[in-house]
Amino acid sequence: MNERTTKSWYEKSYGNKGLKAQRLYPNEELLRFMGRNFFGLNRRDRSRVKILEVGSGTCSNLWMIAKEGFDAYGIDLSEKSAALGERMLAHWETRAHLEVGSMTKLPYDS
Repeated sequence: MNERTTKSWYEKSYGNKGLKAQRLYPNEELLRFMGRNFFGLNRRDRSRVKILEVGSGTCSNLWMIAKEGFDAYGIDLSEKSAALGERMLAHWETRAHLEVGSMTKLPYDS
């Protein structure tokens, strides 16, 4: 499947299902990873850690990362998912830097 076809599929899925297109809470394995590697940091140190979620969708993982005090970033191919992600972040009263774009052409410096 090429990027254009993939984007079209996600636009349709998010357009039809809205926030129900994905889960509302973070992935369990992500929580384990974050707990093992980062939850020992205090809030000030967490704010210096940049975390990028590639394929952030509706931000069901990203809201928790931001809520825990990390400098959160997300990128997704779908404009509709980014709009839903903004709603999810607002629901949890947190913020992240969201971009619409391809994982093969990340708009970030390394």
